[in-house]
Amino acid sequence: MADLNQQARQWMEKVNRQPHATACERPYDRLPKEPLLLICEQPDYDTGYMEDRRVAKDCTLSYRGNRYSVPFRCAGKTLLVRQPVAGGKIEIYHDLDVVAEHRLAEGRGAMVLDASHYAELGQRRVDRRPLAVPPMAAPELTPGPGVGHHFVPPEVEQRSLAVYEEVADVAAI
Repeated sequence: MADLNQQARQWMEKVNRQPHATACERPYDRLPKEPLLLICEQPDYDTGYMEDRRVAKDCTLSYRGNRYSVPFRCAGKTLLVRQPVAGGKIEIYHDLDVVAEHRLAEGRGAMVLDASHYAELGQRRVDRRPLAVPPMAAPELTPGPGVGHHFVPPEVEQRSLAVYEEVADVAAI
C-alpha cells in the first residue's frame, strides 16, 4: 500500500506541473486562484427526503398516508415536501419559501391541520352570485331572405296529394 501511495504522489506531481488541455494552465498555478473551501468548512449536503405534492381544494396535501394543511393560497399548486434526515417533522416549500412546517404524523390516515392556514379564508369570502350583465341592444339585422321585415316568401305551387299518389303508382309499375 505504501508503494502504491508513493506511485500516486509521483504521478500527481508530474501531471499537476503540466499545462492542462482545457484550462491552458498548470494545475499548481491555478489552485491558488480557486475559491475552494476546506472539507470541514463545506456545508452539509442535504440528504433529506424530498417529494413534490399537489395541494387539494381543502388546502391539504397527502404525504406518506397522512394529510397536512398548507395556507389556503397554495390550493391547487404543486409544493415540495422535505423530510430532514433527523426526522420528526416535515417542511413544505413553495418555490424557495417555507410555507408550512408540521410534526410528522405517526401511522396512516391522520389529518394534521394548522388553524392559521385557514384564518384569513373567512375574511376573503367570495360573492358567488352571477354578475349583473347590462342589457344589450339587439343587433340590427340587415334585410334579406328570412331576416327583417322585407322578407318575400317564395312562390310555391300548391297541388292536391292525389297527384303524388298517381306518380307513386306509376313508379311502382
